[in-house]
Amino acid sequence: MQTALRCAARLELSRVIGGNASMFCRRYSVLPPLLDEEEKAMLDSMLRVDHAGEYGANRIYAGQMAVLGRTQTGPLIQHMWDQEKIHLEKFNEILGEHRVRPTLMLPLWDIAGFALGACSALLGKEGAMACTVAVEESISEHYNSQIRTLMEADPERYTDYSLAPSHLHLKSQPVPNNVDELYVASTPLVHPVFDPSMSFRVQALQISTLCTSANSAPIPGHSLRASPKTHPSGLTSDLPVRQYQLYPIILIIKEFRDDEMEHHDTGLEHDAESAPGYFLMKTAIQAGCKAAIYVSERI
Repeated sequence: MQTALRCAARLELSRVIGGNASMFCRRYSVLPPLLDEEEKAMLDSMLRVDHAGEYGANRIYAGQMAVLGRTQTGPLIQHMWDQEKIHLEKFNEILGEHRVRPTLMLPLWDIAGFALGACSALLGKEGAMACTVAVEESISEHYNSQIRTLMEADPERYTDYSLAPSHLHLKSQPVPNNVDELYVASTPLVHPVFDPSMSFRVQALQISTLCTSANSAPIPGHSLRASPKTHPSGLTSDLPVRQYQLYPIILIIKEFRDDEMEHHDTGLEHDAESAPGYFLMKTAIQAGCKAAIYVSERI
């Protein structure tokens, strides 16, 4: 009899927990809302060219490592390459989540990037660093242009946080593996936390808590949908429609731009300007970068 009662109690408990869990998931799980056609086209172009740029940078460092990998400069190049690998991995993830195809020019950028890296490295450490300065400066300027484009399109949405300082680099706060876990967190996050290892969906939800806390007014420009559902933790389940897909991207672009500028400065610190024909070499490489950006945005 007692065994039967225990079994019945377990079944009832499972039914209740299962029902509540499914209700919770239906109520609080969030799918990316659709952008309008203009924003989708802009986003596709941005992601496609950024992915192409990071892909090309990876191939350039691969070419440099093929020539200088066993020299004293090898560890320095490897360090910068490792950061570029993280950038490329993140854009691979975002392209998949947004269903954006990469540029059709990737096979060409594969060969051209490796050749550029190897040829510059044949000029020695100074040549490799000169190539790094030219490429990273071009990528940084392009990222800055994208940040300006996003801010000009909707300044109220981006002004407060897009150029925020080092607190965006914090990685000490726990990050939920399941997007729904964010809604049962005991303490709402107080800063946007960008970590390249985080999934794009978790980053978006984490940043969205900044303007959806029940104890604070939404950030100007971030209007919530009608009748948002509020979880006892104080977080709303309905996110700003356009913010969800675009706002985390500006943080990713800013973070990667800072890394590119660090590589640029590293190149200057390691005698890039001492390379033979530095200014001519830099001008030629940057002209090629601009052409690659133009083509990758469109094809």
